[in-house]
Amino acid sequence: MIFEFDCQVCGAHVRTKRSPANTKIAPKYCSQRCNGAAKHAARSEWSVIGQRLVLRKRGPTPNVRYHCLTCGKVVATYRSPSARKGYVPKFCGLKCLGKAQAGSDNPAWSGGRHVGANGYVVVFLPDHPYANVSGYVYEHRFVMEQAIGRYLRPEEVVHHDNKIKTDNAIGNLRRFSNQSAHSAFHAAERRRAREGASVRAIVGGV
Repeated sequence: MIFEFDCQVCGAHVRTKRSPANTKIAPKYCSQRCNGAAKHAARSEWSVIGQRLVLRKRGPTPNVRYHCLTCGKVVATYRSPSARKGYVPKFCGLKCLGKAQAGSDNPAWSGGRHVGANGYVVVFLPDHPYANVSGYVYEHRFVMEQAIGRYLRPEEVVHHDNKIKTDNAIGNLRRFSNQSAHSAFHAAERRRAREGASVRAIVGGV
């Protein structure tokens, strides 16, 4: 049989053939696109942002309110009945959580000194002017700063004489004014090594 209706989303008039057994539920939408738009709108609400009227997704009604322990912001959120009973969130987001767990307040705190991924030892000195975003500086640079009584400039390089990155005794460290001077030092080392090898080869051949 022929069935006619107007789409409840776009208003298009639809004329379609349907089986007599499939007429108990009257169709409402002309296409899957309009069907999806209707479901999205049911989970959303119109809100004014600036001077624009936009459709925003509407989530479950908040059932928990708390103050963020870092910034003090009042947060209203929804906690599922299956969530841990009695637990109330403490922070409004990852940024405030990170601030609260910085340094010794972090559960994974190891004393503020550890070996980084590149093999150098780093120490936690958040007030250091050249600390990274996590508050760490290289220990060998800090040891040199303590020895010379000032902060190292970013272009200055600290070299390990015995090539052991974790040996940061001041007697094992050498300071260069920049990377060029450091590279020249290594070039001279390689040249001396080649000359020594040539001398040993000559002596061995006599």
